[in-house]
Amino acid sequence: MKQIPVIDYDLVFIEWVDSRATHGWSTVDEIENTCVIVQSVGWKILENEELIVISGHYGKPPQPQFCGVMTIPKCCIKKIILLAKEKR
Repeated sequence: MKQIPVIDYDLVFIEWVDSRATHGWSTVDEIENTCVIVQSVGWKILENEELIVISGHYGKPPQPQFCGVMTIPKCCIKKIILLAKEKR
């Protein structure tokens, strides 16, 4: 059987700021003037200078697959905590 290269993905907790939207018409008094603090947990599958991509579900090799993928702009991130580093 052919050996397939293994890729490691860190499990992370990310706290980040998201926008808020309204639905329909609103008066000034009804409009929320705050952003939403979001807490997400997932496998970090990509990171660059501008963003981090995490996935809530990770199907391990031999055919890695991801589901529930979310891209978070780094300018919105308040903190990142490494929960587990996958070791093989």
